[in-house]
Amino acid sequence: MRKYILTLALILIGASSFAQFQGDLSTSFNGGLEYKMNGYQATLEENIFDDLIFKDNKNNKVEFNKDYLAYANFGVDPRAKTAMFNSLIRRFQEITGYSETFSVDIFGDFNYKDNKGLRASLKKDIFDKLIYSDSKGNKLTYSDEFIRQTFNRSTSDGQLRFFIFNDLIQSLWLGGKPRLNIDQDPFDNGHYDLPSAYLYEYKNKNEGWANVSSDKEGNFIYQDSRGNDFLFSASTWTRKARKFRSEENFFNYLVREYLRDN
Repeated sequence: MRKYILTLALILIGASSFAQFQGDLSTSFNGGLEYKMNGYQATLEENIFDDLIFKDNKNNKVEFNKDYLAYANFGVDPRAKTAMFNSLIRRFQEITGYSETFSVDIFGDFNYKDNKGLRASLKKDIFDKLIYSDSKGNKLTYSDEFIRQTFNRSTSDGQLRFFIFNDLIQSLWLGGKPRLNIDQDPFDNGHYDLPSAYLYEYKNKNEGWANVSSDKEGNFIYQDSRGNDFLFSASTWTRKARKFRSEENFFNYLVREYLRDN
């Protein structure tokens, strides 16, 4: 069975969380991950089709189909899979009855849906244009020429389409207008590390950096190379993470807003 490990900024553009689990984390007989704490139980496992499925005992479910994962930034480092599981657990421990699916269909179109009626897709037409649309009536079109000038890649690049799609659906979740971030090239301007000293860490080619750490009181501290230093209480951090759908997405937002010109 092929192992696709999605390193989220997931949902995501590549950041990874290494906050310590405080419950019982174990590996199942089929290589999946299992978590138990105070009556809460969750699993992250591949099905027979190589799709990656998160489920818990609060009737939450997130599915990443195999073809979607194939376009993601993946690797064999088991820490990435554990970080992804950690992030999903943090997100869903206080949510009940929510499900969502990330997929790529047989035509190569990216699709998102949840059980609250949200839908989004990114298609490539016969003229090599990318067309984004969602259930809130938003529609955006990007020509291949624009994509080449902006990212030095074509609309045929599946991994670039993955990054663009995930960038646009952030706005769908937050209730705003979809906007493609062109201030950071996801391939050339920086990378998200799998850190040991920080919960989240980002570096770019211009020696810019950003990270998030936690202190003994449970606060979260964002710092970057431009001198920004923000302290979030645990409750504020959790509230922001829920708004942005994951801690990684919130960190990615902070990087873009405060480090974008570095």
